[in-house]
Amino acid sequence: MNLELGNFREARSDFKLAATKCDDCSEARIGSALSNQALGLFDEAKVDIDAVLAQEENHPVAQLLLATQSLYLRREYDESRKLLTALLDNVQSGSELQKEVRTMLNRMDGMAH
Repeated sequence: MNLELGNFREARSDFKLAATKCDDCSEARIGSALSNQALGLFDEAKVDIDAVLAQEENHPVAQLLLATQSLYLRREYDESRKLLTALLDNVQSGSELQKEVRTMLNRMDGMAH
């Protein structure tokens, strides 16, 4: 709930506690990654993302977060496009995740690099 309300520090604490109780489950790690990114703690978010991908290589939200970091933090346009295109092939048609991926790809098309 704290994440949705914008209480990112509290959300970060909540997700870290949840991760200890669920044996580092991907849901807690994704929540932690989102909280860390919102707080500007991108290296910590990357640790969370990598932990999720180590458990589940094709985790769609973790892949989206990785593509986001690749694009906006490291300006790796080709890598980000590759990640997003692969993700687009693996998400449910009409899902919110598919819409987000398409939005990011459209943004990239409008960016000069």
